[in-house]
Amino acid sequence: MNPSRSATELRPADRRLLRWYDRLWRLLIPLLKFQRRLAVGYDQRCLSAAAALPPAHLWWQAASAGEAFLAVSLASALHLSRPTRLLVTTQTRQGYDILMQQAQIQDKRNAPLRMTVRYLPFDRPALMRRAVAQVRPRLAVLLETELWPGFMGALKSARIPLAVINARMGPRSQRHYRLRPSLWRALRPEVVMALSADDARRFASVFGSAGVTTMPNIKFDRVNTTASEPSPELRQLVSAHHPLVVLGSVRRAEEAQVAELISALHRRHPTAILALFPRHMERLGSWQRHLKRRSLPWILRSKANGADVVLNSGGILLWDTFGELGAAYALARGAYVGGSLVPLGGQNFLEPLAQGIRPVIGPYWDNFAWVGRGLIRAGLVQEVGDPAGAFQALCTALERPSSDKDKAVVRSALDAYLASRRGGSAQAAGLIRRYLV
Repeated sequence: MNPSRSATELRPADRRLLRWYDRLWRLLIPLLKFQRRLAVGYDQRCLSAAAALPPAHLWWQAASAGEAFLAVSLASALHLSRPTRLLVTTQTRQGYDILMQQAQIQDKRNAPLRMTVRYLPFDRPALMRRAVAQVRPRLAVLLETELWPGFMGALKSARIPLAVINARMGPRSQRHYRLRPSLWRALRPEVVMALSADDARRFASVFGSAGVTTMPNIKFDRVNTTASEPSPELRQLVSAHHPLVVLGSVRRAEEAQVAELISALHRRHPTAILALFPRHMERLGSWQRHLKRRSLPWILRSKANGADVVLNSGGILLWDTFGELGAAYALARGAYVGGSLVPLGGQNFLEPLAQGIRPVIGPYWDNFAWVGRGLIRAGLVQEVGDPAGAFQALCTALERPSSDKDKAVVRSALDAYLASRRGGSAQAAGLIRRYLV
C-alpha cells in the first residue's frame, strides 16, 4: 500500500515564497557552520557528497531528544517480519546519541528493522529534493510538531506520503501557520495523528480535515511503573528512624528558593534526611556554598556512610553520584520535583509516582502538560503555588506515617491512570505497517 499525496497545486504566490525561502537558506548555510550546535554533523546537514543519505523504506524525523525517545518506542512497536530499512534524522546531538544507541541495539539483535541515523539536512527546498531522491521512502513521518516546508514540498513533488504522528499544535503555532493557508493546504500530510481533539481541530484548520485523527500519546507507553530496588548500601545510609525527603532534579534558576525550603524543613524536622539531587552535576559547588551559608549540616553522597553524624542526627545528603534518583524516591517519605517553582517547564514527576510517592510540584510543569491534570485531581500529585506551599506539603508528608501498603496503593492508581492512555505506539505502528505491504 503506497497511496500518493494529494495533488493540490501550489499557487504562483506560494511558489515565489518557496523560491525566496530557498535563496535565504542558500545564503545562511555557509554561516551556520560557525554556529556551535549546527557545526556538529555539518556535512550531513549540507548533504555533502560524502554524506549522501541511504535508500530506506521509511524516513522518520525526530527533532530532538524527546522525539528521539518517541522514535525508539515506535521502532520497538513495529514487530516486522521482513527486512526493513529505516532512516531516522534529528537536529540535535542529544537526539543523535539516543538514536545511535537504539540502532546499535537493533544491530545486536539482528532485527529485521535496520536503523540508520543522520542529521536532518537543512530545509533548503533544493537540498531536500535531493535528499528525498536519495532516500525514496515509502512513507515519511514527522514526530510531534515541527513542519518543514522544504521537506514537505520535496515529498509532495515525489508523491511520497507523509504522516505526522504524536502531533500537537498550540494556538500560537496555529496562528503562525494560518498566515499562509494556501501554502500549507498544498503541502498537507496524508495523515495527521493528533494527541487531542483540540490538536486535531488546529491541524484541520491548517491542512483541512481529511486524514486528521487522534491517538494516545506515545509518551504514556514509555512510563516505567516498576518499583526500584534500593541497594543494601543505600538502605543502610537511610535509617528508618530518620524519614527521607527527596528534592529531585533541582534546576539552577530555583536554587535560592529551594535552599530556603531546605533550611525551613531542617528547622521544622531536624532529624529528617533531605536528599538533594541537582539536575546538573556542575551545580554541586554552588549547592555547597548555599548550604554552608545557611550553616546547614550536609555531606556528599559519595562520602557518606552509615556512621556519619549527618545521617544519624538528620541533615542534607548532597547527591553527587549518578543513577540513584529512582532508588532514593523508593525510600522516601515525600518528594519535591524540581524545575517547577520557576518557569522552566518542570521535571519528571512520574518517576516518584512510580515509586509510590505523591510528589510535590510547583505551578510550572508545561513540559509534562501531556500527562494532564487527572493525577492532580486524583490527589496523586500535589501542585503548589510557591515555596511556602511546598514547605507545608512536605511537612505533611514527613508527619504522616508511610508504609509499603500505602506506596502500593499509589502505584496501582498510577497504573490505572496510564492503562486507558497507553497504546499510541501500537496504533502508530499499525499505520506505518500498512505502507510497507
